[in-house]
Amino acid sequence: MKKIIGFSLLITLLFTLCACREDTGMYEPDWIIGKTSLQIESKYGEFYQTDVSRSSDGLFRKAQCHYLLREKPTFFGDVEITLFSITFDENGIAYEWCTQLGPMGG
Repeated sequence: MKKIIGFSLLITLLFTLCACREDTGMYEPDWIIGKTSLQIESKYGEFYQTDVSRSSDGLFRKAQCHYLLREKPTFFGDVEITLFSITFDENGIAYEWCTQLGPMGG
């Protein structure tokens, strides 16, 4: 009986840890933080979507830029997308990332 309970707890723990891990696709959040938009785009390519225009030096400042993680058709024929989003400060340095459902804007 103790083996069954122990095994059940182990399986539950594994599922919990896997479920909490956010899927970032091919993007490396630890590398991205502290980089400029130009450095990030040189590694991963042009952003899928941005919320502001580039500044005169080519950087995104006070901005959130997005890469497309995945597209998934829904039951009703719509397409649900998941974005990998990066937030830049006033100096154009990435300081935060998240994944979110899109599309953004309207």
